[in-house]
Amino acid sequence: MKYILALALLFNGIVMGQTTTEKSRKIKLGARASKDALPIPISGIQIVPVCADTFHLGYVQVGMANKRIAAVPDKPLTAFLQDYADGTWGQRYTANGVRLLWVIKDLRVSERTRGMGEKAFVRLKAAVFLAADQQHYRQVALVDTILMKGGGMDATGKHGRNIAAALELLLYASNSPAADT
Repeated sequence: MKYILALALLFNGIVMGQTTTEKSRKIKLGARASKDALPIPISGIQIVPVCADTFHLGYVQVGMANKRIAAVPDKPLTAFLQDYADGTWGQRYTANGVRLLWVIKDLRVSERTRGMGEKAFVRLKAAVFLAADQQHYRQVALVDTILMKGGGMDATGKHGRNIAAALELLLYASNSPAADT
């Protein structure tokens, strides 16, 4: 019985002794080369975040004890999103295309552990506006969605890809029936 108690205390000391000094985890959203054609001819995308909190994206879990820390973008939120859009789709913009305006009302990430795996969540709430004449915008879509992705054992490392998937939803929402010019 003494050995079991000693092992339990040792194990507890090892697990509880693993602390993290991180106050936040930076989420990166690197542009990727997309080979897919744009759903409509686009001359550019302007992204305007109007989120209540543009510094935090949510909370992620770190360490063996799944301690929660803040998830933050690796650069200011506007640049974080705009650099991704320009880097991913910018080479396929055309001068005679429509101009898109994405108003990001909420963008949050989170994750949870259950059993031997983690699930990652991203919430995106945004409005899509389109200007065929480059000046007069009209709203063509509202997107309010939560994407849930299996993250295996490292959901934190996949939040960037999950945000990219949510932004791709905005791109395809731009081609809604209301977007016909």
